[in-house]
Amino acid sequence: MKTKHVKLGVLAMVFSSMMLPSKANAQDKVEASVGIDLVSGYIWRGQDLGGVSLQPSASVAYKGFSLEAWGSVGIESKDDKELDLTLGYSTGGFSVSITDYWFNSGPGYFHYGARNTAHFPQGQIGYDFGPLAVNWYTNFAGADGWNKKGDRAYSSYISLAAPFKLGGLDW
Repeated sequence: MKTKHVKLGVLAMVFSSMMLPSKANAQDKVEASVGIDLVSGYIWRGQDLGGVSLQPSASVAYKGFSLEAWGSVGIESKDDKELDLTLGYSTGGFSVSITDYWFNSGPGYFHYGARNTAHFPQGQIGYDFGPLAVNWYTNFAGADGWNKKGDRAYSSYISLAAPFKLGGLDW
């Protein structure tokens, strides 16, 4: 029975992942990609979400707009399952996006209660200056958390990246 659920979960993730895109630049043609990774363990923001996992992804982009789906399903039934959907726009070095992270640790997928949901919606805004990319992320709804006064936490973080090429590879 558990194997059946894992297989159904993998099929659902692969199908769902065909709906989402990734970072795009203003291009005149539709670009799409589909992929799947096999990882030995899944750690997300310091949380152990499972051992060996399949992580399918799919994206489509057109004229700077992008839609991306990414998922993770562990081989063991106790492992968390995740489905992330991202809608974004980028032009030049500027980018903005909204991602809905969903984990199977709470109510069902279509349950969006203000204080009772397994969704973590997050906004992103950033700029890639070439030698340095700066991005700001804030969770703005869902299961983000609450402070001592009962107000939404609005968990935020900043990402700094200094990409470079070495040995013919992008790092």
